[in-house]
Amino acid sequence: MNTDVLIRYLICVPAVFIAITIHEFTKAATSSILGDLAPKNDNRLTLNPIKHFEPIGFILLLFMGFGWGKPVRTSSVYYKNRTSGTVLTYTMPIIANIVFSFVFALCSGFVTVLAYENKLDSYYAEYIKSFFGLLVQFNLSLAFFNIIPVAPLCGNKIMTALMSPNDALKVTHYEKIFQIILVMLLFFGLVGEILNPLISFTIDLYNSILLALF
Repeated sequence: MNTDVLIRYLICVPAVFIAITIHEFTKAATSSILGDLAPKNDNRLTLNPIKHFEPIGFILLLFMGFGWGKPVRTSSVYYKNRTSGTVLTYTMPIIANIVFSFVFALCSGFVTVLAYENKLDSYYAEYIKSFFGLLVQFNLSLAFFNIIPVAPLCGNKIMTALMSPNDALKVTHYEKIFQIILVMLLFFGLVGEILNPLISFTIDLYNSILLALF
C-alpha cells in the first residue's frame, strides 16, 4: 500500500466521526431544546464522537459509503406538540449534515485559493482538500441515507410521527424485516445506485457555487 492510499484511509476515519457527531449531536440538541431530558441523561448532549459511535453503522459508512451513528434516545412526552416536535428533532440532523457539507465545500475552495496564491504548499493542500472532500461526501451520505423511512434512520421517525397511532404501530411490527432488507440492499449496492446520483448532483452544485465565489 503506497503512502497516498494509506493517508486517505487514515483521514477517512476522523471524517466519518465528524459527520456522525454532527448528525447525532444536532438530534440530541434539538430534542433537548424542545424540553427532552433523555439526551442529557444518556450523556448524548455532547460533541464527544465516542459517545455517538456505533460499530456496525460506522464500518458501513466507512467502507460502503452509507451508515449511521448510535441513535440518540429521545422522548416525545416532553414536547409541547409531539408530532411537530418529533418531526423537527429528526429533520434537523439531516439539515445540519447538508449545511455542514456546504461549509466543508467552502473550506475546500478556500484551500484551493491558498494553494493557487502560494500561501499553502500544494502537497499539503491536496491532502487537506481530500479531507474536506470526504467530509462533504460523508455528510451528504448521512443526510440522504437518513431520509429512508427505516429504523433507526430519521426518516422512519418522521414518517411514523405523521401517521395515526394504529398505522405507526403496524409499521413497528415489520421494523426488523425492513432493517434486514435495507442492509441487504446496502451490500448489493442498490442503495448507492439510488442515492449516489443525488450526492453527485449536490457536489456538482457546490462546485458551481465555488467557481462563482472563487
